[in-house]
Amino acid sequence: AHAPLVARGSQLFLIGGSSTAGAAVDTILRIDPTSGSVTVAGRLPVPLADASAVAVGARVVILGGGGRTVYEF
Repeated sequence: AHAPLVARGSQLFLIGGSSTAGAAVDTILRIDPTSGSVTVAGRLPVPLADASAVAVGARVVILGGGGRTVYEF
């Protein structure tokens, strides 16, 4: 919950969010809509929930998440 979902190319990325216990998480999940597969694409430097994200060209920019934070991958 509380995780941004952003499209980059033909893939979707679910970035951070909250665990079922309500704690922020640091995972970046890659979702392939064609096959339905979900894999861990990477990790954020810190756990992040309630952030926003946008694809800018080939990059994904992550903003906010409870602080003045900007990350990109």
